Amino acid sequence: MGNREGWVDFMLPDSQGEPMALELKPLFQRDGPDALRRHDAIPKNHFPQVKKYLRDQQYLVLTDLRTAWFFSAAGFFL
Repeated sequence: MGNREGWVDFMLPDSQGEPMALELKPLFQRDGPDALRRHDAIPKNHFPQVKKYLRDQQYLVLTDLRTAWFFSAAGFFL
């Protein structure tokens, strides 16, 4: 699943056999040829994408490599 276009960035193996989806968001954005600025992810801005992934996966980790948010399909759709 992890290699389909528009799918998660990585699938993490799990000892129970159920892989966990990992979606990476950029922590920095370029503001010109010589400028970078930090751009923290805002989870609610990615809820449509999270919802899409949780239709096929039990768990999802969304991260900007500074902060990580954990989602479960059971909790998300309640």
